[in-house]
Amino acid sequence: MTTTITLLADGITPFTSPADLHNLYGRLWDAGIPINIGVIPAVRGTTSIDADGKHPLPAIPKDKRDTSQPYRISENEALCNYLNAMRQQRLVEICMQGYHASYDEFATDDDVLLGQKIEEGLADLQKAMPDAASETIIAPEKTVSATAMQLLSQYDCHLCVPIANKTDNEPKILANERKQYHYGAPIISLDTLSDSPSRLQAQIQSGTFIVVRFPVWMARLENQPIIDAWQKVVEIILGEDDVYIDTLMYIE
Repeated sequence: MTTTITLLADGITPFTSPADLHNLYGRLWDAGIPINIGVIPAVRGTTSIDADGKHPLPAIPKDKRDTSQPYRISENEALCNYLNAMRQQRLVEICMQGYHASYDEFATDDDVLLGQKIEEGLADLQKAMPDAASETIIAPEKTVSATAMQLLSQYDCHLCVPIANKTDNEPKILANERKQYHYGAPIISLDTLSDSPSRLQAQIQSGTFIVVRFPVWMARLENQPIIDAWQKVVEIILGEDDVYIDTLMYIE
């Protein structure tokens, strides 16, 4: 049974460099494997990876973390040019990852605020990367309100939302004929370094649909075992024959 895999590199900010991406995903791109790139259009310096706000997004430089000023992806011209070129080769799909990508950003029921963020985020990405139109919206962790889901489904985009339970693994068709996908925790974490490769192999053998997620910011933790574990995951993916790998907009 062929296993369908899509790769998600999220947490792309104005502080991400082309070298950051190439170091993590270059071997996959050299093999012609495309990757979903989760871009935060206007990340705030205060963005956190958890609800209490005590753990800032590692991708944000320390001298930028005390300000709520949004840093826009268009400010990083080198990154935008790089992603434009990669999209032209169909090696990436640009996905909008929220607007500020703050924790529970889409948990609100304020449809006016949500609509403004979605519209501005899509416009920012279109301006920054005109050759890489965003076809998928990724809802930031962890909660997505019913209002947000209703609003998001009105856009001509696929959706990728945090997984609520294991039964949500398979994609489903939305009313607008676009698809809704679910993403879970990163394939690698500090608590699962040793068994991440074996878990991935077990998932591949099960023949299910898999979202393999490895946020770019994890490489900023300055923890070499994390990078080593990711490279083992890459080796497994490259060594598998009975898999179909594509980005969210192209998966059949």
